[in-house]
Amino acid sequence: MSKISVIITVHNVEKYLHKCVESVMQQTLTDIEIILVENMSSDSSYEICLELSNQDNRIKVLKLDRAGISYVRNKGIEAATSPYITFVDGDDTIEPEMYSEMLSLAEINDLDIVTCHLLKRYGYRSDRLVYKSNGIAATYSSSDFLKLCFESKIPDSVCTLLCRKSLFKNIEFPEDVYFEDVATIWRLILASKKCGHINKPFYVYFRHHGSIVHTMNFQKAENHARADIAKLTYISQNYSNNEKLQLGMPSALALFKMIFKMIKMAKTDEEKALCLEYRNFAMSLPHNYPYRKRKYRIYQYMVTKHWKLLCLLKRGSIL
Repeated sequence: MSKISVIITVHNVEKYLHKCVESVMQQTLTDIEIILVENMSSDSSYEICLELSNQDNRIKVLKLDRAGISYVRNKGIEAATSPYITFVDGDDTIEPEMYSEMLSLAEINDLDIVTCHLLKRYGYRSDRLVYKSNGIAATYSSSDFLKLCFESKIPDSVCTLLCRKSLFKNIEFPEDVYFEDVATIWRLILASKKCGHINKPFYVYFRHHGSIVHTMNFQKAENHARADIAKLTYISQNYSNNEKLQLGMPSALALFKMIFKMIKMAKTDEEKALCLEYRNFAMSLPHNYPYRKRKYRIYQYMVTKHWKLLCLLKRGSIL
């Protein structure tokens, strides 16, 4: 049995797939299982998967007849045979020491989850380091680590996560939604006992013009807002008033931003009703979040105090 199953999601990534898989094959930890989960690509991605599997006997190819990132991740988990699982998107790459260092920290300290930082690489501008990295590795209780997650001090990308497979026994990625990471990663932490983090940008996330953030639509904005509401609801039910402000601030800010996007793109009566529903939830949130920038307070102020003006500015009509 290999020590880690690396689940690589593959959908129309023929331009990036060789480089992605090669970065996994070249890991200093060689005792890994690589599962390429191809789902209804219209380009040559599946043929490239087969080509790569012939080059390395650690590679398995799983071809699905249904698309959807959560469905793909869930099927990859079912096929995985290792005690630890991790994920890579087919258009990204990872640094050579990523899995050796993360697994070492997990095994030495009996951790359920280990995360790392990431680097954003753009096809149209210079790289951006999302978090300051000092190379320090640390361990935490699940309760302390959950607070770091809520405060956005660790990435909410599942691709920066090494996770014990047993945690997925009662947790699945929600299907037919976008931003499944935001909806799932905090639940995995909640189900864990001990976690760790390595303050190094091992994961290289490639932002190109086909990325989700560059093709935003109403469903994507609504899915993100729904995940933010789930986190904020949990925070409101499980923490003190002071903690609610600190821990809820990042999710509240994300919710207000998504409501802005939803207002602009809402077309059907159902979509307009969701805008109003999420605005009503936003009205129940604290009004004294310790935002670091004035513009963040403006987001909340516009949603809660000047809704009609916001609708007019964003869509030219009132919802």
